[in-house]
Parts: sequence; C-alpha cells; structure tokens
Amino acid sequence: GMTVHAAWSPWRKDDSRSVRHLLWLLIVAALHVAAVDKSKFRTCKQGSFCRRYEKYTEHILKTGDVVHALDPSSIALDGTNAVRASLVYTQQQEDSPGGDTNSGPLSLQVAFYRDKVAGHCGIVRLLVDAGPSAASRFRLPAGDVILEDLAADEVVLEASEGLTVVRA
Repeated sequence: GMTVHAAWSPWRKDDSRSVRHLLWLLIVAALHVAAVDKSKFRTCKQGSFCRRYEKYTEHILKTGDVVHALDPSSIALDGTNAVRASLVYTQQQEDSPGGDTNSGPLSLQVAFYRDKVAGHCGIVRLLVDAGPSAASRFRLPAGDVILEDLAADEVVLEASEGLTVVRA
C-alpha cells in the first residue's frame, strides 16, 4: 500500500516537544530584546540641539512663519559646478523659535554633478553651513558615504528682472 506522511503541525501531540522548544526560544529572544539598557542612550530632553529643534518645529507648525530666506543678492557661482548663496534669518532675536541666539546668515552651496560612467546629470549635493565664523563642525571624510567619482557639471547663472535661473 501507499504510506502518507502528515506534515508537521504544532497541534499534533507527538510534535508538542518541538512546539515547547519553539515557544521557549521565542520567550528567550523577547527577554533578550527587553534587556537593552536604555539609560545608556540619550533622550531628546538631554540634548540641547534636540530641545531647540523641537521648539523650532513647534513654532513653525503653529505659526507658519518663515524663519530663513534666501538672500537673492548673494547668489553667485562657486567654481564651475556650484552656486553659493546666503540664507538670512528673518526673525528678531527675541522672537527666535527654540531660543537660538545665533542669527547670522547660513551659507548655502548647491553643487551639480554627472556620473562618470554614463554621463547622466541630475546629481545634486546640498550643503548648509553656519558660515566661516562658526565653530568647526564634523564633516564626513571624502569617500566615506558620498561618492567621489563624480564629474563636475558646468553651471551657468542667468539673471533677468528679479529672477535668477541656475542651469546645469
């Protein structure tokens, strides 16, 4: 005759030992995940940047205020493949959302690239920095996360009647 073997099922009596092992494994895994020492991680309340950023975003969402604006007179070429401009702070010192007292302009750089393999354009790197007067900040080393094997795309600025167009 023909023998038929039943597939494994957690409800079969002879497989109850396997089910117990599986449940035990799941319990141990859950306990291990719950055993993370959360005191070793900072909370948002402990970080000054995070506290200021929360106040900033709450203010923007409540009021709809524009806090930074592009200064059109500062738009200029930066090399052959980038444009640099200033982002000016639009709020008065006492109205500063998040209590930010550094109201100097931010430096904006937009750089345009092509990939070296196919020559496709459309690769843009955006950098907003507190400017040269600010304390030195961490920057990712070249080649760490950002690809370095990109070809610079040529950028042209076209200005007419209060409008500046960047063409790459």
